[in-house]
Parts: sequence; structure tokens; C-alpha cells
Amino acid sequence: MWDAGEITRAEWLRLRAKAEARIEEARRSMARQTKSRATDAFDGQPGALATAWPGMSLDERRAVVTAVVDRVLVHPTPKRGPVFQADRVEVVWKI
Repeated sequence: MWDAGEITRAEWLRLRAKAEARIEEARRSMARQTKSRATDAFDGQPGALATAWPGMSLDERRAVVTAVVDRVLVHPTPKRGPVFQADRVEVVWKI
């Protein structure tokens, strides 16, 4: 609509901000629902997930990881080359 000249830039920015807020709330809601479903079977059972992991499908594993991991950060390395350095990897957990 902005491109067609039907709304002003200010109107477009205001509408975009509202749309982005709705999208973010939907993402948070989906994350809560995914966490609940993917991890419910293991709540209050220490070691249950580790025991079940080998028999889980890729989709089930993905759901669990999505439920508990917010993002994975890979920090820069001072060394060059194809050397994996585990200490550069930081997992940011969902609360």
C-alpha cells in the first residue's frame, strides 16, 4: 500500500511495528507450546531424556532442542583454518 501511495511512510512504519509485535508474540506463544509438548514427558524424571534420546526420531529431537535452546552463538577464533574449537560455541538456553 505504501509503494502504491495509498498510505504515508509514517502510517506504514506504525503498521509495520504493530505487525512485528504480533509476529513476535506469536513466536513466543509457539515456543511456550512447543516446550510444553516436547518436554512434558520428561519433567520431573532426571535422566529420562538422555535415556530416550537414542530412540527418538529426528523430528522429536528437533522439537526438544527447539523447546530449550534460544540460539547458538559461535564466537570468532584467533586461529585460522578448519579447526573446531568447542569453547567458541555458546548455547543460549530459553528460560
